[in-house]
Amino acid sequence: MCGIFGSNDFKRYVKLYDQNKKRGNFSFGGLFIDRKMHAIVKTPGTIVLNKNLELKYKKKKKAIATFNIFLGHTQAPTSSRRTASQDVIHPFICGDWNVAHNGVLTNDKMLKKGLAKSYYNEVDSSVIPGLLHVCDRTTKKKDEIFCICRVLSKLEGTFGLWIFNAVTQNVYLARSGSTLYADILTNDFSSLPNKGFELLKEGTLYLLTTEGVTVVGEFKPNSPFFSS
Repeated sequence: MCGIFGSNDFKRYVKLYDQNKKRGNFSFGGLFIDRKMHAIVKTPGTIVLNKNLELKYKKKKKAIATFNIFLGHTQAPTSSRRTASQDVIHPFICGDWNVAHNGVLTNDKMLKKGLAKSYYNEVDSSVIPGLLHVCDRTTKKKDEIFCICRVLSKLEGTFGLWIFNAVTQNVYLARSGSTLYADILTNDFSSLPNKGFELLKEGTLYLLTTEGVTVVGEFKPNSPFFSS
């Protein structure tokens, strides 16, 4: 079991992290966005999120609380691996795509057969950014929403996830089977329910915008719990 969460307010982000620790303390993964800059933190166990914590991006340093968007993932071990390392901690990255996932994919081995081995690892979730990267490179229609919906429609099993594109700086949310709640007005979201949050619809792609969580696309859910 894992948890995903995010906010555009650091204090609210810390509260959401504290809540999602109950869904896994195997590791913490965070992605923090500020205009054209973003920083990623991956650490085994838990982390103390102090507002003065400095994050590195290339040669720059920046206090964590001064970023504009805060994304996170808490992880429980879902495979035979019982020690956390950088390669098994979310988010997973391929090309410009960063993905953090809560759930279990049941067809990841089949999907990996069509990818270069450098595009994924042993974790089921790692196939998602790999598929997005391939779609981005091979599809004449340069539309990231098209690629995301196309890839999500291929996934079987359960997922709640956030997706970040490093070029456009867009953040997307989607779910199929797994829980994912959001405050539509504030952009706060979490695998766990909170006051003012509503359960996001399965098969719907959402974008975090200045106006709040906005519907931008649809995909075919293939979870064992979904019925049309």
